[in-house]
Parts: sequence; C-alpha cells; structure tokens
Amino acid sequence: MPYVLRKVANSKFRVRPDLDWLKDGDLQADALKNLATAHSTVSVYKLTKRVSRRRIVAGLASTNDRVTKIEYVLLELDFLFSNGYEVKNTPEDGNTKDKGVNCHHYDIVNLSPRKLYDLARYVARCVRENQLIYRESYVARFIENSIESSYIDRNELKPGLREDLETYRTQ
Repeated sequence: MPYVLRKVANSKFRVRPDLDWLKDGDLQADALKNLATAHSTVSVYKLTKRVSRRRIVAGLASTNDRVTKIEYVLLELDFLFSNGYEVKNTPEDGNTKDKGVNCHHYDIVNLSPRKLYDLARYVARCVRENQLIYRESYVARFIENSIESSYIDRNELKPGLREDLETYRTQ
C-alpha cells in the first residue's frame, strides 16, 4: 500500500485533557496550522522502495538549523484518492538537500477549507493510531547515512546542523 509522509506536530492532532472545550471529533485550530497551505496545496513526500521514510526524514531534517526530533504522519494514498483528493507530483517544490527525495515531492492540490479540515481529521486519526517520532539521535544517524550515501552534501548544511552532527558522531 503506497503512503505519503507529512511532517507534523503530533500534539496538535491528539485529544488532550486541557482542551476539554472541544466537542467530540473536533480539532483544535492549531492542527490546521500544521497543514499550512500554499496555493491551496499541502506538501507531502511519497515513500517508495528507493526512497524510504528514513531518507525522507533525513532530507526534511537537512534544512534545519540544528538536529531536532521529527514527528510525522503516514497517509495512505488509496484513502486520499478514494476520498476525492488530488495528489500531484511536484519535484520542483521539494526543498530538501536530497535531490532524490525532492523527486518524490507531491502536493495534495485544490484544497477548499472543507477539504483541508477533512484532511486534518484524517491526519488526526492517523496520529492517534500510530504516533511516529524519530528522536534527535536517530535523525542525526539518518542524516549521516544520507551523507555517506552521497544523497546529501555535508557542505550544504547549515553550520549549527553540521556542528550537531559532529557531536552525535562522537557520542
């Protein structure tokens, strides 16, 4: 079953006791911020046999100033298609330091406010079923693996990220 990966803050999609004012099945507005749109699209990356979730996570993390944990969600393409979402390959919009990952950049396009809210509800369901988080040490290892495989050029990384990678390498 094919999936796309979206980086999210899982806490924005979980039911929390401090948000007791929300009705059952409702989402906090901050969840929509996590699905920020540009031109009525939401950016995702497609997993394939050649481009794994670890490589995509490394690509996403390669643009950061420092090594940080990465929270993400996997969305089933079949679910998106069967619910009327249009998913379009847009490699030119991939903005990681890994050109191979950028080739697997997709946009969920033509999102109305209702479609975006329904997508957010689907993301929330996926987060509740399977919270996916890679801690900093794993993210550092994934970036190093991508550098060693020549997917990412260490010299293109921001100085703070390179410094953090050195720290994790000596641990």
